[in-house]
Parts: sequence; C-alpha cells; structure tokens
Amino acid sequence: NKAKRTALPEYAEPSITSKKLPSKITPPRVVQPKVTLRDGTNIPAFGMLIDKAQQQIQANQLDAAEQTLIQAQRMAPQSATVYAYLSEVAIKKRQGSNAEAMARKGLMLSNSPKQQHAFWQLIALSAELQNNAALSGQAKTQMQRLASQF
Repeated sequence: NKAKRTALPEYAEPSITSKKLPSKITPPRVVQPKVTLRDGTNIPAFGMLIDKAQQQIQANQLDAAEQTLIQAQRMAPQSATVYAYLSEVAIKKRQGSNAEAMARKGLMLSNSPKQQHAFWQLIALSAELQNNAALSGQAKTQMQRLASQF
C-alpha cells in the first residue's frame, strides 16, 4: 500500500539582472526646523517666578529664592536667566563650586557677548570663594575679550 507522491513543481530561478548605480548619490536635503529654546520668554508664569525670586534675593530669603528659581527652571530649562540667579544665590550662600556650575550652565545658554560677560563675572566671583586663582584669571581674560565686543 504505497502512498502516491505528488511531484513537486519545478520553480524557475528568477534571472538576476544587475543595475548600474549612479556614480554620485546625493542625500535628500534635510530642512532643519528652527530651534526655539525653552527659555521662558513666552511664559507669563515664568516671568512672575523670576520677579518673585528677585524680591526674595533682595530680602535675603535665599532658600526661598532658590526654590522659586528651581520652579522657574522646570518651566524653562533653557533659560540663561534662571542660571544667573541660581549662581547669584549660591554666591550669597558662599557656595563657590555650586555658583560656578550654575554660571557655566548659563554661559552655555547665553546668546550675546554682554550675557556671556555677566556669566564670566559670576564665575570670577565663584573662583574667589573657592580660592581658585587660575579660574579667576581665566574669567578675567574672558571678560576682557568679551568687553571688546559690546
């Protein structure tokens, strides 16, 4: 009792034709979207927090000012202004390395020689708190270089 075997159909191999590739491949042009920083300029609540923080700093309520600024920073993480005030608060609290760190973050986000100059001033003040003469010298050099640009 032998089962009948079905003959397998023969599949024809597709013929492979080679195509000539273009000698120069030009990638499609990517249009970069205009990057808008989340710097708080278009957020009314952000401005109110900055005003509140300024008042707290003037009243020497440094811990309260720091908390207000952290709130503002969450709203606008790319705001150079927040880092300037956080650095100022750290200087008033005599926290040199924290002041320097905040000033450096702000420096990366700053967009004008005048703003950069202000951040280097904060770095110079933080250098004094840290007794770091090399950093102080670097900050003064940068401030002189930037002062000639405005």
